[in-house]
Amino acid sequence: MVLGITGKYCAGKSAVSEVLSAWGWHIIDVDRLGHHALIEKRDEVLQRFGRELDDGAGGIDRKRLGAIVFRNRTALRYLERIVHPSMVAMVDSRLAELGVSGAPGGAGGAGSDAPGGAGAAGSDQTAADSAPGAPGAPAEPGAPAGGGAPGAPAGGDPPEPDSTADHAAAGVDAAGAPAGPRVAINAALLYPMGLAERCDRVAWVHAGFFARFRRARRRDGIGLLEMLRREHAQKRIRPQFYRVDVDIVTVTNTGERATLERRLHEIIAG
Repeated sequence: MVLGITGKYCAGKSAVSEVLSAWGWHIIDVDRLGHHALIEKRDEVLQRFGRELDDGAGGIDRKRLGAIVFRNRTALRYLERIVHPSMVAMVDSRLAELGVSGAPGGAGGAGSDAPGGAGAAGSDQTAADSAPGAPGAPAEPGAPAGGGAPGAPAGGDPPEPDSTADHAAAGVDAAGAPAGPRVAINAALLYPMGLAERCDRVAWVHAGFFARFRRARRRDGIGLLEMLRREHAQKRIRPQFYRVDVDIVTVTNTGERATLERRLHEIIAG
């Protein structure tokens, strides 16, 4: 099973990935792949955006590049044309390594005008969450602390019998997912990059604006004006703008891990 994870800035995509990783899922963090793509395409980025972006250590000054593309849609589109094809190729390579073949989804995303599915009109997530301006891509605030497997009995009740064998016989894993590779693709630009086509199901992670703003202030130290700018720039990352035949489910991230785990159980088993 391949599950896509997407949503707006600071909605809690990393919180979802954290839970799935604890359950043994393979996580493909596309935002982090953007860092590798910048290094791979370093010369092209410097030629396009200026040699002053050279960080002196063989890479790109992502903060300075982010300052350019955050405020210039044309510059953002050029950057996406440079790095997105490499990022998509990296995802496909990882899926192949994990034994996932084919693209379970359907037709390509509307409005994708650059190679490899790049070209999300007005989206700032390549700059904000992957290549240029990411502050080390920490786990998103709102990702609740603590681990542990879901469904653990509370109040001292005795644990349920181990049902691993029963799950295997039924062709599902302990979380209810079909047996086989269990992979999650975490990408703010899942649809604009054409990656939803690789997924069996997509989880749209939702949190209210002010909850996301509080997380953004704690994580990135941004103010309200910058938050509003990013909110405006993300208008077209929502699934309804793209023609992809894949189930979409909403995951509301309240910051409570137990609630998040229950919802993910429902999605995987469904």
